[in-house]
Amino acid sequence: MKAALLLHGFLSNKNDFNNLLPVLEKYYDHIEAITFPGHSADDSYDDFTLENTFEHLHSVYEQLHLKYERIDVIGYSMGGAIASYLASKNHVGKLILLAPANKYINVRMPFTKIKAYVSAFQDLRIADKTYDQDLKKESREFLDNLKTDDSTSISILFSRFFHKYIYKAYRTFRKVIKHCNANLGEITAPTYLAWGQFDQLVPEKSIHFVRERCVNENTIVKIYPFSTHLLLNSKDNEELIADLEQFIKEK
Repeated sequence: MKAALLLHGFLSNKNDFNNLLPVLEKYYDHIEAITFPGHSADDSYDDFTLENTFEHLHSVYEQLHLKYERIDVIGYSMGGAIASYLASKNHVGKLILLAPANKYINVRMPFTKIKAYVSAFQDLRIADKTYDQDLKKESREFLDNLKTDDSTSISILFSRFFHKYIYKAYRTFRKVIKHCNANLGEITAPTYLAWGQFDQLVPEKSIHFVRERCVNENTIVKIYPFSTHLLLNSKDNEELIADLEQFIKEK
């Protein structure tokens, strides 16, 4: 019997994994999607504390451990940092970390994005001159996907982050990440680390920080060149989902 434990991002919820659920339902007997304290619709962010977060995490893990022979853990953003910590302290089957926020604030992102926009517009200009319809279509799809992801990210920012409790919640987030990093040991589980080149929040050094703790020979690091921090919720998520399914189903 096999279970998947899903750990969502900061000020988010289990909907972070909606696009992956059809894959997970094919391979797991049970899917447990944690909602961290202070993150449900009826909660106050006052309930989001370091103590409450890890008490809930360990309680859910122990309950699953009593029922299932194997527990695979999938974490996104803040949940990725927490998942890395959990896997270093407990036995897990496989570990999937999606833009784990062990490090955060990606100061290089604006420059990377500007460079990509300039390159795409140059390709469009070349396509117009050479009548290259394939290049034109590819460039427009890239720009459309990037604009869609940016629009979605801004919408999330306004709906979740601009809240009267946000500063207190952010301080707790920092405590959670600090606790994970300070107590991060060796990760022995097969691990898949995914990061998008246009991640607005998590820098590339975060996945390399975690990679250094991974000792299993089946450890994969993949950078998705056209993805933002949304990853699974990005418009351009087909490759990521296919890669994760391949990793999950491998014996």
